Amino acid sequence: MNKSMKLLIALLAVFGLVAAACGDDDSSTDAGTDDAAEESSSDDAAADDAADDAADDAADDTSMDISSIGAGVNVTMGRANWASGYVQAEIYKQILEQAGYTVASPSLLELDPSAGYLAMAEGSMDFWTNSWYPGHLSWHAAELTDGSLVADCQRRRADGDLHLDSLGVRDHPHPG
Repeated sequence: MNKSMKLLIALLAVFGLVAAACGDDDSSTDAGTDDAAEESSSDDAAADDAADDAADDAADDTSMDISSIGAGVNVTMGRANWASGYVQAEIYKQILEQAGYTVASPSLLELDPSAGYLAMAEGSMDFWTNSWYPGHLSWHAAELTDGSLVADCQRRRADGDLHLDSLGVRDHPHPG
């Protein structure tokens, strides 16, 4: 499995974990006004707890160990040079590390959007988590020293593989 596919799987796992963490617990009980209602409510809560325990056991049996997805893959990650960029970068870094990736500290590449897109195009950074489309599309038109555009280089990696194509992206928008 190539680096891009592993990174995509790890990012999907990240989104799944975030979505699961934002879910509702649904463990509420109704407070009744008489003893029968309270007893019924207690019985319902006990049944809910038993069902939750069974569901947890089933989830434990089918959970996937993600710690080897990125084994042996080094990722160079940057972060935006504004406050929310720090938080997002650290969340992604920790999740990718849990998935087995070796992630360079994003604090080593703290960049503004223009420098961030140039760094990705030149290959000195694999990704950052702070793209604001369509607002950031203007930076895709920046010209590199070889005369190519940032948008062109984002489609190609130095080894000739089509980076975005390997992720299933066929029409990468860019100004022009």
